[in-house]
Amino acid sequence: MTLFEYLAVSFSVVLSLAVVRILGGISDVFARGRIYWVHALWVVHQLLFVTFDWWNIWSYRDVAWNYASFLAVIANPSLVYYQAAALVPASTAGVQSWREHFYRSRRQFFGSWVAWALLVMFNSSVILSLPLQHPARISQVAALAITLVGVSTARPSVHAVLALLMALVVWPARVAIMLSPGALIGH
Repeated sequence: MTLFEYLAVSFSVVLSLAVVRILGGISDVFARGRIYWVHALWVVHQLLFVTFDWWNIWSYRDVAWNYASFLAVIANPSLVYYQAAALVPASTAGVQSWREHFYRSRRQFFGSWVAWALLVMFNSSVILSLPLQHPARISQVAALAITLVGVSTARPSVHAVLALLMALVVWPARVAIMLSPGALIGH
């Protein structure tokens, strides 16, 4: 077993916990009469994003690992878990309105997204030596911009636009850039 394979287990465990959190509450999120489409779209986004984050971990396979680089990289899936937990609480029975829950937890959700975007920019620059002009920077900057707006406003119309931007603009860009694992390796 290589050091990367050993460390990848910890990344996978944290991301798996995020999937369990989301899937554990997804039926309540989509319950008829309770669904708030903006929140539901972010929940679907977050579920897909867990797979995206896991897919990107392959980019770190040739890193010269030390404890500092491990902490910097494990913080990434940890923030993804935190985002999932902000969107879908451990006990969904206490959520009377997903709309109210979304706006009550939006600062946690989007704030952790801002932290994630900055961390990814740091990790991809410092640990992976990803050039500033790499196409992946487009989705990194777009995610940062969307989440900065999301954390700074509670206007439902703005959040509707942000959710649609993430789904219709950022996701297609991510998929196009990251078709193969390891696409974040600087060349």
